[in-house]
Amino acid sequence: VAVFAVFYILYYQSKNEEKLAGVAKAHYEKGEYNDAVKSYEKLTKEYPDSAKIDEYKFFHDLAQMQTVVRSVANREDYAAAVKRL
Repeated sequence: VAVFAVFYILYYQSKNEEKLAGVAKAHYEKGEYNDAVKSYEKLTKEYPDSAKIDEYKFFHDLAQMQTVVRSVANREDYAAAVKRL
């Protein structure tokens, strides 16, 4: 029974990670960068030992950059966006 319980927990965790990764990717692809940042941040915190941790960190940083670059205020004053990068 204990072996089954461990297997079930590991299986459940991997499914949750896959689901959250799918949500994060969908946010990014739709241009919902603030939501993507939050989802990728959650992935990096909840799954620090994941085989995909580098991917999560990369897209977290990329989504943050997109948020800064694409903000309405930065369309008129690019200097502020450059400083934040």
